[in-house]
Parts: sequence; C-alpha cells; structure tokens
Amino acid sequence: PVVNSKYWQAWMKGDQSCVNDSADVAWLDHYIGCQWPRIATWLEGLMRNTVEPAINNALPSLLKGSAHFEEVSFQGNSPRFGPLSVYSDMEANEIELRLGVQLHSNIKAWLNVKGLSLGISNLKLKGILSIVFKPAKAAP
Repeated sequence: PVVNSKYWQAWMKGDQSCVNDSADVAWLDHYIGCQWPRIATWLEGLMRNTVEPAINNALPSLLKGSAHFEEVSFQGNSPRFGPLSVYSDMEANEIELRLGVQLHSNIKAWLNVKGLSLGISNLKLKGILSIVFKPAKAAP
C-alpha cells in the first residue's frame, strides 16, 4: 500500500498524531520506468509541435520561423520517486501529499536559431512535489 492503513484510519478519526507517514513508492518507480519510452516519445513531440512554434512566435520578425530543434531526446533514465508523505492539518482543514522526485537523465534538446545552437544535456533535478487538498471533505 502507498500509505499504511492505520494512518488513514487515524486520520479519519481525527487523530493528528498518527497522520504523518513516509512510504516506499517502488511501485510508482516501476510503473513510470515501464512507461518512460512512451512518455519520452510524447515529450519529444511536445517540444517539436508546441514549444518550437511558441519560440518562433515569440521571436522578433527578423528571426521568426528560424528556430528549430536539431535534436530532442528524452530517452534514458526515468524519474525516481519517494518518499511519499501524507500530512493533515485539521485546523486549516487540509491534507497535503508530498512526493520526492529525482531525475538524473541524459536528456538532449538542441535548438538552432540562424546558426546559433543552444542546448541542454545531462539534466539533474531533485525536489518535492506537494499537492494540497483543501478544504478537506467529510466524504470522498
């Protein structure tokens, strides 16, 4: 399970002392790892079909239409997740999920504008994704 059921039961009873937990999310790492080739293909299309035209539209008229991605590749390592923590603040009437995220990848994105090349490779990100649900509802 993502979060031990005793913590959810404690939260449902309003016992704040047992709400915090840090859970292993190996299942999410496995799922994203299996899906990463499809996600990477989608991200590459997004860069070429959405980001590239947006860049071209933002350029001055002299440079419009000259920007294009020479290389876009999100293949390689998928993001890793964990730990997952759940916090409840009854006074604020909210529930917060925090999920650790790490990406150490050989992502490549090279943009060319009129012979000038600009790129990203070997991207490393580490942080916490926080989702706050408020106000908390009595029923799901």
